Amino acid sequence: MSPEWGSLPLLPLRCILDHLSTEDAMAAMSTCRHWRSAILLYEGRKETLRLRAKHLEKSLYLARVFRKHTRRLHLYLDCTEEDTDEFMNFVLPQFFDSAKLREIIFIGPSYIQQTHHMPVIKIKRILTESLIFKHLHCLQRFGMLGCEMGIAKSDNERITHKHLEYYSRPLTFSHEASPSDTVLSRCNTGLMVFSALQSVIVDYDHINTEALETLSQLATFSQLSLNVGYKRQQPYAPIDWARAGARRLHVHVNIISLPHTKFDEVIENILCEGMTLVSLKVLFCKSLYPPLIEHIVSVHKDTLQELVWADCPYNSTDVYHRHHRPPRLAQVLSSSSSSLHRDTLQELVWADCPYNSTDVYHRHHRPPRLAQYGMGNVNPFILLCWQCTQLRRLVIHGYWIWQYDLLGFVRLRPSLERVEVSAIFARQDAFGDSHARVLAHDEPHRPNMQLYQEMNEYTKFKWEWTPWPQLHAGLRARSTPQQRAAYVVREVTASATASAVT
Repeated sequence: MSPEWGSLPLLPLRCILDHLSTEDAMAAMSTCRHWRSAILLYEGRKETLRLRAKHLEKSLYLARVFRKHTRRLHLYLDCTEEDTDEFMNFVLPQFFDSAKLREIIFIGPSYIQQTHHMPVIKIKRILTESLIFKHLHCLQRFGMLGCEMGIAKSDNERITHKHLEYYSRPLTFSHEASPSDTVLSRCNTGLMVFSALQSVIVDYDHINTEALETLSQLATFSQLSLNVGYKRQQPYAPIDWARAGARRLHVHVNIISLPHTKFDEVIENILCEGMTLVSLKVLFCKSLYPPLIEHIVSVHKDTLQELVWADCPYNSTDVYHRHHRPPRLAQVLSSSSSSLHRDTLQELVWADCPYNSTDVYHRHHRPPRLAQYGMGNVNPFILLCWQCTQLRRLVIHGYWIWQYDLLGFVRLRPSLERVEVSAIFARQDAFGDSHARVLAHDEPHRPNMQLYQEMNEYTKFKWEWTPWPQLHAGLRARSTPQQRAAYVVREVTASATASAVT
Protein backbone atom coordinates (compact mmCIF):
# COMPACT_ATOMS: atom_id res chain seq x y z
CA MET A 1 0.00 0.00 0.00
CA SER A 2 1.27 3.45 -0.88
CA PRO A 3 2.46 5.55 2.11
CA GLU A 4 0.32 8.51 1.02
CA TRP A 5 -2.96 6.62 1.47
CA GLY A 6 -1.78 4.98 4.65
CA SER A 7 -0.85 8.29 6.28
CA LEU A 8 -3.95 10.36 5.55
CA PRO A 9 -5.17 12.35 8.59
CA LEU A 10 -7.94 10.57 10.44
CA LEU A 11 -10.61 13.27 10.08
CA PRO A 12 -10.59 13.60 6.25
CA LEU A 13 -10.18 9.84 5.93
CA ARG A 14 -13.25 9.28 8.12
CA CYS A 15 -15.22 11.76 5.98
CA ILE A 16 -14.33 9.71 2.89
CA LEU A 17 -15.23 6.39 4.49
CA ASP A 18 -18.54 7.83 5.65
CA HIS A 19 -19.79 7.84 2.03
CA LEU A 20 -19.21 4.09 1.58
CA SER A 21 -21.88 1.43 1.95
CA THR A 22 -21.75 -0.78 5.01
CA GLU A 23 -20.13 -3.64 3.07
CA ASP A 24 -17.51 -1.34 1.49
CA ALA A 25 -16.75 0.26 4.86
CA MET A 26 -16.12 -3.19 6.34
CA ALA A 27 -13.79 -4.01 3.44
CA ALA A 28 -11.96 -0.71 3.98
CA MET A 29 -11.47 -1.55 7.66
CA SER A 30 -9.62 -4.70 6.61
CA THR A 31 -7.08 -2.68 4.60
CA CYS A 32 -4.86 -1.51 7.44
CA ARG A 33 -4.89 -0.41 11.08
CA HIS A 34 -4.93 3.26 10.11
CA TRP A 35 -8.14 2.92 8.12
CA ARG A 36 -9.72 0.77 10.81
CA SER A 37 -8.90 3.45 13.38
CA ALA A 38 -10.56 6.11 11.22
CA ILE A 39 -13.91 4.35 11.63
CA LEU A 40 -13.55 3.10 15.18
CA LEU A 41 -12.17 6.39 16.55
CA TYR A 42 -15.23 8.30 15.37
CA GLU A 43 -17.51 5.39 16.40
CA GLY A 44 -18.86 4.84 12.91
CA ARG A 45 -21.56 6.90 11.24
CA LYS A 46 -24.21 5.24 9.12
CA GLU A 47 -27.47 6.98 8.37
CA THR A 48 -29.14 3.65 7.52
CA LEU A 49 -27.93 0.35 8.95
CA ARG A 50 -29.31 -2.90 7.49
CA LEU A 51 -28.75 -6.08 9.49
CA ARG A 52 -29.68 -9.66 8.62
CA ALA A 53 -30.63 -12.15 11.29
CA LYS A 54 -29.04 -15.11 9.46
CA HIS A 55 -25.64 -13.39 9.71
CA LEU A 56 -25.61 -13.11 13.49
CA GLU A 57 -21.89 -12.57 14.09
CA LYS A 58 -21.55 -10.02 11.29
CA SER A 59 -24.66 -8.16 12.44
CA LEU A 60 -23.44 -8.07 16.03
CA TYR A 61 -20.09 -6.64 14.94
CA LEU A 62 -21.76 -4.00 12.73
CA ALA A 63 -24.12 -3.08 15.56
CA ARG A 64 -21.24 -2.49 17.96
CA VAL A 65 -19.39 -0.34 15.41
CA PHE A 66 -22.27 1.81 14.12
CA ARG A 67 -24.84 1.74 16.94
CA LYS A 68 -24.20 5.19 18.39
CA HIS A 69 -24.81 7.27 15.26
CA THR A 70 -27.29 5.10 13.37
CA ARG A 71 -30.44 7.01 12.43
CA ARG A 72 -32.44 4.34 10.57
CA LEU A 73 -32.33 0.67 11.54
CA HIS A 74 -33.68 -1.99 9.15
CA LEU A 75 -33.69 -5.55 10.51
CA TYR A 76 -34.16 -8.39 8.01
CA LEU A 77 -35.50 -11.44 9.86
CA ASP A 78 -34.62 -14.05 7.23
CA CYS A 79 -34.27 -17.14 9.42
CA THR A 80 -36.20 -19.41 11.77
CA GLU A 81 -38.06 -18.08 14.79
CA GLU A 82 -35.45 -19.56 17.16
CA ASP A 83 -32.60 -17.83 15.30
CA THR A 84 -34.65 -14.62 15.23
CA ASP A 85 -34.99 -14.72 19.02
CA GLU A 86 -31.23 -15.16 19.36
CA PHE A 87 -30.61 -12.29 16.95
CA MET A 88 -32.92 -9.99 18.90
CA ASN A 89 -31.42 -10.97 22.27
CA PHE A 90 -27.86 -10.19 21.17
CA VAL A 91 -28.15 -7.48 18.49
CA LEU A 92 -31.17 -5.33 19.31
CA PRO A 93 -30.03 -4.35 22.86
CA GLN A 94 -26.93 -2.74 21.32
CA PHE A 95 -29.15 0.11 20.08
CA PHE A 96 -30.10 1.26 23.55
CA ASP A 97 -26.82 3.21 23.18
CA SER A 98 -27.91 5.00 19.99
CA ALA A 99 -27.94 8.77 20.25
CA LYS A 100 -30.74 9.71 17.80
CA LEU A 101 -32.43 6.61 16.45
CA ARG A 102 -35.30 7.83 14.26
CA GLU A 103 -36.57 4.70 12.52
CA ILE A 104 -36.90 0.99 13.32
CA ILE A 105 -38.24 -1.35 10.61
CA PHE A 106 -38.61 -5.14 11.01
CA ILE A 107 -38.79 -7.00 7.68
CA GLY A 108 -40.02 -10.59 7.67
CA PRO A 109 -39.30 -13.48 5.27
CA SER A 110 -42.51 -13.04 3.26
CA TYR A 111 -41.19 -9.65 2.07
CA ILE A 112 -37.63 -10.84 1.57
CA GLN A 113 -38.67 -13.84 -0.55
CA GLN A 114 -41.71 -12.09 -2.10
CA THR A 115 -44.03 -14.99 -1.36
CA HIS A 116 -47.07 -15.35 0.90
CA HIS A 117 -46.16 -18.93 1.85
CA MET A 118 -43.59 -17.82 4.43
CA PRO A 119 -44.57 -17.68 8.13
CA VAL A 120 -45.18 -14.45 10.00
CA ILE A 121 -42.34 -13.74 12.44
CA LYS A 122 -43.25 -12.76 16.00
CA ILE A 123 -40.90 -10.21 17.54
CA LYS A 124 -40.20 -9.80 21.24
CA ARG A 125 -42.66 -7.34 22.70
CA ILE A 126 -40.85 -6.37 25.93
CA LEU A 127 -37.53 -5.77 24.19
CA THR A 128 -39.05 -3.86 21.25
CA GLU A 129 -41.35 -1.61 23.29
CA SER A 130 -38.55 -0.89 25.78
CA LEU A 131 -36.31 0.22 22.90
CA ILE A 132 -39.11 2.45 21.61
CA PHE A 133 -39.58 3.87 25.09
CA LYS A 134 -35.86 4.59 25.43
CA HIS A 135 -35.88 6.61 22.18
CA LEU A 136 -39.15 8.31 23.06
CA HIS A 137 -37.83 11.78 22.20
CA CYS A 138 -36.42 10.97 18.72
CA LEU A 139 -38.00 7.83 17.24
CA GLN A 140 -40.35 8.97 14.47
CA ARG A 141 -41.16 5.80 12.54
CA PHE A 142 -41.78 2.19 13.52
CA GLY A 143 -42.66 -0.60 11.09
CA MET A 144 -43.38 -4.32 10.97
CA LEU A 145 -43.41 -5.85 7.47
CA GLY A 146 -44.29 -9.53 7.54
CA CYS A 147 -43.91 -9.45 11.32
CA GLU A 148 -46.17 -9.02 14.31
CA MET A 149 -45.75 -8.30 18.00
CA GLY A 150 -45.55 -11.44 20.10
CA ILE A 151 -47.14 -11.89 23.50
CA ALA A 152 -45.07 -11.04 26.57
CA LYS A 153 -44.88 -14.60 27.87
CA SER A 154 -42.74 -13.93 30.92
CA ASP A 155 -41.19 -11.01 32.77
CA ASN A 156 -37.88 -12.91 32.79
CA GLU A 157 -37.17 -11.30 29.40
CA ARG A 158 -36.52 -8.03 31.24
CA ILE A 159 -33.32 -9.29 32.89
CA THR A 160 -31.53 -10.47 29.71
CA HIS A 161 -29.70 -7.14 29.33
CA LYS A 162 -28.88 -4.34 31.76
CA HIS A 163 -30.35 -1.59 29.53
CA LEU A 164 -33.48 -3.65 28.92
CA GLU A 165 -33.92 -4.15 32.65
CA TYR A 166 -33.58 -0.41 33.29
CA TYR A 167 -35.86 0.93 30.53
CA SER A 168 -38.56 -1.73 30.93
CA ARG A 169 -39.15 -0.94 34.63
CA PRO A 170 -41.88 1.70 34.08
CA LEU A 171 -43.63 -0.46 31.45
CA THR A 172 -46.29 -3.07 32.04
CA PHE A 173 -47.28 -5.88 29.70
CA SER A 174 -50.27 -8.17 29.42
CA HIS A 175 -49.59 -11.88 29.14
CA GLU A 176 -52.74 -12.47 27.09
CA ALA A 177 -53.48 -11.53 23.51
CA SER A 178 -55.67 -8.47 23.04
CA PRO A 179 -56.89 -6.77 19.82
CA SER A 180 -55.91 -3.37 21.25
CA ASP A 181 -52.28 -4.49 21.74
CA THR A 182 -51.47 -5.80 18.26
CA VAL A 183 -49.02 -2.94 17.58
CA LEU A 184 -48.23 -1.30 20.94
CA SER A 185 -49.52 -2.12 24.42
CA ARG A 186 -52.42 0.09 25.41
CA CYS A 187 -51.38 0.01 29.06
CA ASN A 188 -48.16 1.89 28.14
CA THR A 189 -49.64 4.65 25.99
CA GLY A 190 -49.88 6.92 29.03
CA LEU A 191 -46.08 6.88 29.29
CA MET A 192 -45.66 7.35 25.53
CA VAL A 193 -48.34 9.97 24.98
CA PHE A 194 -45.74 12.67 24.28
CA SER A 195 -43.44 10.49 22.18
CA ALA A 196 -42.06 11.69 18.83
CA LEU A 197 -43.56 8.70 16.99
CA GLN A 198 -45.28 10.02 13.88
CA SER A 199 -45.54 7.07 11.50
CA VAL A 200 -46.37 3.37 11.85
CA ILE A 201 -46.04 0.78 9.07
CA VAL A 202 -47.95 -2.47 9.53
CA ASP A 203 -49.59 -5.24 7.51
CA TYR A 204 -53.34 -4.85 7.18
CA ASP A 205 -53.78 -8.34 8.65
CA HIS A 206 -52.27 -7.10 11.93
CA ILE A 207 -54.26 -3.92 12.46
CA ASN A 208 -57.81 -3.40 13.68
CA THR A 209 -60.03 -0.65 15.06
CA GLU A 210 -58.98 -1.30 18.67
CA ALA A 211 -55.25 -1.17 17.85
CA LEU A 212 -55.81 2.06 15.93
CA GLU A 213 -57.53 3.53 18.97
CA THR A 214 -54.40 2.71 20.98
CA LEU A 215 -52.10 4.42 18.47
CA SER A 216 -54.40 7.46 18.23
CA GLN A 217 -53.59 8.28 21.87
CA LEU A 218 -50.03 9.24 20.85
CA ALA A 219 -49.80 13.01 20.47
CA THR A 220 -47.72 13.14 17.28
CA PHE A 221 -49.03 10.01 15.52
CA SER A 222 -50.24 11.23 12.11
CA GLN A 223 -49.26 8.68 9.40
CA LEU A 224 -50.31 5.05 9.02
CA SER A 225 -48.98 2.79 6.24
CA LEU A 226 -51.07 -0.31 5.58
CA ASN A 227 -49.56 -3.14 3.52
CA VAL A 228 -52.09 -5.35 1.76
CA GLY A 229 -50.80 -8.72 0.59
CA TYR A 230 -52.25 -12.06 -0.43
CA LYS A 231 -51.64 -14.02 2.76
CA ARG A 232 -54.96 -15.56 3.64
CA GLN A 233 -58.32 -16.64 2.26
CA GLN A 234 -60.44 -14.81 4.84
CA PRO A 235 -61.99 -11.49 3.80
CA TYR A 236 -60.33 -8.28 4.93
CA ALA A 237 -62.12 -6.83 7.95
CA PRO A 238 -62.98 -3.14 7.51
CA ILE A 239 -61.70 -0.56 10.01
CA ASP A 240 -64.11 1.82 11.72
CA TRP A 241 -62.17 5.03 11.09
CA ALA A 242 -64.70 7.24 12.87
CA ARG A 243 -64.60 5.14 16.03
CA ALA A 244 -60.80 5.05 16.00
CA GLY A 245 -60.71 8.86 16.09
CA ALA A 246 -58.44 8.90 13.05
CA ARG A 247 -59.76 11.99 11.30
CA ARG A 248 -56.34 13.65 11.38
CA LEU A 249 -54.56 10.45 10.34
CA HIS A 250 -53.06 10.31 6.85
CA VAL A 251 -53.19 6.79 5.45
CA HIS A 252 -50.79 5.21 2.95
CA VAL A 253 -52.00 1.95 1.36
CA ASN A 254 -49.47 -0.38 -0.30
CA ILE A 255 -50.94 -3.28 -2.30
CA ILE A 256 -48.18 -5.84 -2.77
CA SER A 257 -48.25 -8.93 -5.04
CA LEU A 258 -52.04 -9.19 -4.84
CA PRO A 259 -53.95 -10.95 -7.66
CA HIS A 260 -56.48 -8.80 -9.47
CA THR A 261 -59.29 -11.11 -8.30
CA LYS A 262 -58.88 -9.65 -4.80
CA PHE A 263 -59.00 -6.01 -5.89
CA ASP A 264 -62.78 -5.70 -5.57
CA GLU A 265 -62.51 -6.84 -1.96
CA VAL A 266 -59.84 -4.22 -1.33
CA ILE A 267 -62.11 -1.58 -2.86
CA GLU A 268 -65.05 -2.56 -0.68
CA ASN A 269 -63.37 -3.27 2.68
CA ILE A 270 -60.12 -1.29 2.76
CA LEU A 271 -60.28 1.74 0.45
CA CYS A 272 -63.60 2.81 1.89
CA GLU A 273 -64.94 6.19 2.88
CA GLY A 274 -63.79 7.60 6.20
CA MET A 275 -60.03 7.21 5.75
CA THR A 276 -57.84 10.09 4.61
CA LEU A 277 -55.96 8.34 1.81
CA VAL A 278 -52.88 10.29 0.74
CA SER A 279 -50.85 7.58 -0.98
CA LEU A 280 -51.64 4.42 -2.94
CA LYS A 281 -48.90 2.10 -4.20
CA VAL A 282 -49.66 -1.02 -6.24
CA LEU A 283 -46.48 -3.07 -6.48
CA PHE A 284 -45.88 -6.23 -8.52
CA CYS A 285 -49.54 -7.21 -8.84
CA LYS A 286 -49.14 -8.12 -12.55
CA SER A 287 -52.29 -6.25 -13.42
CA LEU A 288 -53.46 -2.75 -14.17
CA TYR A 289 -57.02 -2.63 -12.79
CA PRO A 290 -58.94 0.47 -13.96
CA PRO A 291 -61.90 -0.02 -11.53
CA LEU A 292 -59.50 0.53 -8.63
CA ILE A 293 -58.33 3.84 -10.10
CA GLU A 294 -61.92 4.87 -10.77
CA HIS A 295 -62.87 4.09 -7.16
CA ILE A 296 -59.99 6.23 -5.88
CA VAL A 297 -61.17 9.09 -8.08
CA SER A 298 -64.72 8.69 -6.83
CA VAL A 299 -63.95 8.49 -3.08
CA HIS A 300 -60.48 9.95 -2.40
CA LYS A 301 -59.93 12.54 -5.10
CA ASP A 302 -59.60 15.42 -2.60
CA THR A 303 -56.83 13.81 -0.52
CA LEU A 304 -54.71 11.59 -2.79
CA GLN A 305 -51.19 12.97 -3.20
CA GLU A 306 -49.29 10.00 -4.57
CA LEU A 307 -49.94 7.04 -6.86
CA VAL A 308 -47.35 4.39 -7.72
CA TRP A 309 -48.26 1.51 -10.04
CA ALA A 310 -45.14 -0.56 -10.62
CA ASP A 311 -44.40 -3.95 -12.15
CA CYS A 312 -41.33 -5.53 -13.63
CA PRO A 313 -41.55 -6.60 -17.31
CA TYR A 314 -43.61 -9.76 -17.75
CA ASN A 315 -41.30 -12.73 -18.22
CA SER A 316 -42.66 -13.90 -21.56
CA THR A 317 -42.04 -13.42 -25.25
CA ASP A 318 -45.64 -14.29 -26.19
CA VAL A 319 -47.59 -11.18 -27.16
CA TYR A 320 -50.72 -12.88 -25.80
CA HIS A 321 -49.48 -11.94 -22.31
CA ARG A 322 -49.16 -8.26 -23.21
CA HIS A 323 -52.77 -7.58 -22.25
CA HIS A 324 -53.13 -8.31 -18.59
CA ARG A 325 -56.89 -8.46 -18.07
CA PRO A 326 -58.81 -11.74 -18.50
CA PRO A 327 -61.54 -11.88 -21.16
CA ARG A 328 -64.92 -10.53 -20.11
CA LEU A 329 -68.01 -12.72 -19.97
CA ALA A 330 -69.45 -11.05 -23.08
CA GLN A 331 -66.31 -11.94 -25.01
CA VAL A 332 -66.43 -15.57 -23.92
CA LEU A 333 -70.11 -16.04 -24.76
CA SER A 334 -70.51 -13.99 -27.92
CA SER A 335 -67.19 -13.97 -29.74
CA SER A 336 -67.06 -16.72 -32.36
CA SER A 337 -63.27 -16.73 -32.29
CA SER A 338 -63.07 -17.42 -28.55
CA SER A 339 -66.18 -19.60 -28.02
CA LEU A 340 -64.32 -22.88 -27.83
CA HIS A 341 -67.27 -24.87 -26.43
CA ARG A 342 -70.19 -23.30 -28.26
CA ASP A 343 -71.06 -26.58 -30.02
CA THR A 344 -71.06 -28.69 -26.84
CA LEU A 345 -72.21 -26.46 -23.97
CA GLN A 346 -75.60 -27.63 -22.66
CA GLU A 347 -75.90 -25.88 -19.31
CA LEU A 348 -74.80 -22.63 -17.67
CA VAL A 349 -75.51 -21.85 -14.00
CA TRP A 350 -74.70 -18.44 -12.47
CA ALA A 351 -75.99 -18.23 -8.88
CA ASP A 352 -75.63 -15.79 -5.99
CA CYS A 353 -77.46 -15.24 -2.73
CA PRO A 354 -79.05 -11.78 -2.23
CA TYR A 355 -76.48 -9.13 -1.31
CA ASN A 356 -76.61 -8.43 2.43
CA SER A 357 -77.37 -4.71 2.20
CA THR A 358 -80.32 -2.33 2.02
CA ASP A 359 -78.30 0.35 0.24
CA VAL A 360 -79.23 0.61 -3.43
CA TYR A 361 -75.63 1.67 -4.14
CA HIS A 362 -74.67 -2.00 -3.83
CA ARG A 363 -77.22 -3.08 -6.46
CA HIS A 364 -74.60 -2.53 -9.17
CA HIS A 365 -71.64 -4.66 -8.23
CA ARG A 366 -68.93 -2.89 -10.22
CA PRO A 367 -67.62 0.63 -9.58
CA PRO A 368 -68.54 3.35 -12.11
CA ARG A 369 -66.71 3.14 -15.40
CA LEU A 370 -65.01 5.87 -17.32
CA ALA A 371 -68.09 6.03 -19.51
CA GLN A 372 -69.88 8.16 -16.93
CA TYR A 373 -67.33 10.88 -17.65
CA GLY A 374 -67.75 10.46 -21.41
CA MET A 375 -64.27 8.88 -21.52
CA GLY A 376 -65.05 5.25 -22.28
CA ASN A 377 -61.76 4.42 -24.03
CA VAL A 378 -59.36 6.79 -22.26
CA ASN A 379 -56.37 5.92 -20.12
CA PRO A 380 -57.64 5.80 -16.49
CA PHE A 381 -54.62 7.79 -15.31
CA ILE A 382 -55.99 10.72 -17.34
CA LEU A 383 -59.10 10.65 -15.16
CA LEU A 384 -56.89 10.45 -12.07
CA CYS A 385 -54.87 13.53 -13.01
CA TRP A 386 -58.01 15.41 -13.96
CA GLN A 387 -59.94 14.76 -10.76
CA CYS A 388 -57.32 14.39 -7.99
CA THR A 389 -56.55 18.00 -7.10
CA GLN A 390 -53.78 17.22 -4.59
CA LEU A 391 -51.79 14.76 -6.73
CA ARG A 392 -48.05 15.44 -6.52
CA ARG A 393 -46.30 12.20 -7.49
CA LEU A 394 -47.25 9.77 -10.26
CA VAL A 395 -45.15 6.68 -10.99
CA ILE A 396 -45.97 4.05 -13.64
CA HIS A 397 -43.57 1.20 -14.44
CA GLY A 398 -44.17 -2.02 -16.35
CA TYR A 399 -46.92 -0.66 -18.67
CA TRP A 400 -46.74 1.13 -22.00
CA ILE A 401 -48.05 4.71 -21.87
CA TRP A 402 -48.83 6.75 -25.00
CA GLN A 403 -46.70 9.90 -25.11
CA TYR A 404 -49.71 12.19 -25.45
CA ASP A 405 -51.36 10.57 -22.43
CA LEU A 406 -48.17 11.39 -20.54
CA LEU A 407 -48.39 14.97 -21.74
CA GLY A 408 -52.02 15.02 -20.67
CA PHE A 409 -51.01 14.06 -17.11
CA VAL A 410 -48.97 17.21 -16.57
CA ARG A 411 -51.36 19.48 -18.45
CA LEU A 412 -54.34 18.37 -16.38
CA ARG A 413 -52.55 18.41 -13.02
CA PRO A 414 -50.14 21.36 -12.54
CA SER A 415 -49.56 20.31 -8.91
CA LEU A 416 -47.44 17.33 -10.01
CA GLU A 417 -43.93 17.55 -8.63
CA ARG A 418 -42.61 14.21 -9.85
CA VAL A 419 -43.61 12.00 -12.80
CA GLU A 420 -41.90 8.67 -13.50
CA VAL A 421 -43.00 6.71 -16.57
CA SER A 422 -40.44 4.32 -18.02
CA ALA A 423 -42.28 2.79 -21.03
CA ILE A 424 -43.43 5.44 -23.52
CA PHE A 425 -44.59 4.81 -27.10
CA ALA A 426 -45.35 7.27 -29.90
CA ARG A 427 -47.93 5.50 -32.13
CA GLN A 428 -51.39 5.43 -30.59
CA ASP A 429 -52.34 2.10 -32.21
CA ALA A 430 -49.09 0.33 -31.32
CA PHE A 431 -50.62 -1.95 -28.67
CA GLY A 432 -54.37 -1.80 -29.33
CA ASP A 433 -57.02 -0.39 -27.05
CA SER A 434 -56.10 -2.30 -23.90
CA HIS A 435 -53.41 -1.29 -21.40
CA ALA A 436 -50.32 -3.17 -22.51
CA ARG A 437 -47.72 -4.76 -20.31
CA VAL A 438 -44.03 -4.41 -20.92
CA LEU A 439 -42.66 -7.84 -21.88
CA ALA A 440 -39.18 -9.08 -21.08
CA HIS A 441 -38.00 -8.87 -24.70
CA ASP A 442 -39.32 -5.33 -25.32
CA GLU A 443 -36.89 -2.57 -26.21
CA PRO A 444 -37.18 0.94 -24.74
CA HIS A 445 -38.43 3.79 -26.93
CA ARG A 446 -36.54 6.93 -26.12
CA PRO A 447 -38.85 9.99 -26.22
CA ASN A 448 -38.11 12.61 -28.86
CA MET A 449 -36.94 16.11 -28.03
CA GLN A 450 -40.34 17.62 -28.79
CA LEU A 451 -41.91 15.60 -25.96
CA TYR A 452 -39.17 16.79 -23.59
CA GLN A 453 -39.88 20.40 -24.50
CA GLU A 454 -43.66 20.07 -24.18
CA MET A 455 -43.41 18.20 -20.85
CA ASN A 456 -41.10 20.79 -19.32
CA GLU A 457 -43.31 23.59 -20.59
CA TYR A 458 -46.14 22.44 -18.32
CA THR A 459 -44.16 21.21 -15.29
CA LYS A 460 -42.62 23.16 -12.44
CA PHE A 461 -39.75 20.67 -12.33
CA LYS A 462 -37.33 19.40 -14.95
CA TRP A 463 -38.79 16.19 -16.32
CA GLU A 464 -36.39 13.56 -17.63
CA TRP A 465 -37.01 10.06 -18.93
CA THR A 466 -35.16 7.31 -17.05
CA PRO A 467 -33.37 4.82 -19.33
CA TRP A 468 -34.27 1.22 -18.51
CA PRO A 469 -30.75 0.19 -17.41
CA GLN A 470 -30.90 2.95 -14.78
CA LEU A 471 -34.16 1.73 -13.25
CA HIS A 472 -34.12 0.03 -9.90
CA ALA A 473 -33.02 -3.61 -10.30
CA GLY A 474 -36.43 -4.80 -9.10
CA LEU A 475 -38.11 -3.05 -12.05
CA ARG A 476 -35.97 -4.64 -14.75
CA ALA A 477 -36.66 -7.74 -16.80
CA ARG A 478 -36.11 -11.08 -15.03
CA SER A 479 -35.57 -9.43 -11.66
CA THR A 480 -35.08 -11.74 -8.66
CA PRO A 481 -37.41 -11.86 -5.65
CA GLN A 482 -34.70 -10.21 -3.55
CA GLN A 483 -34.44 -7.31 -6.01
CA ARG A 484 -38.20 -6.83 -6.05
CA ALA A 485 -38.23 -7.02 -2.25
CA ALA A 486 -35.64 -4.24 -2.10
CA TYR A 487 -37.86 -2.02 -4.25
CA VAL A 488 -40.92 -2.82 -2.12
CA VAL A 489 -39.07 -1.94 1.09
CA ARG A 490 -37.78 1.28 -0.47
CA GLU A 491 -41.25 2.39 -1.52
CA VAL A 492 -43.00 1.29 1.67
CA THR A 493 -40.50 3.04 3.92
CA ALA A 494 -40.21 6.14 1.75
CA SER A 495 -41.69 9.34 3.11
CA ALA A 496 -44.84 10.61 1.47
CA THR A 497 -44.61 13.54 -0.87
CA ALA A 498 -46.25 15.67 1.80
CA SER A 499 -46.96 14.95 5.43
CA ALA A 500 -50.23 16.80 5.45
CA VAL A 501 -53.03 17.71 3.09
CA THR A 502 -53.52 21.42 2.90
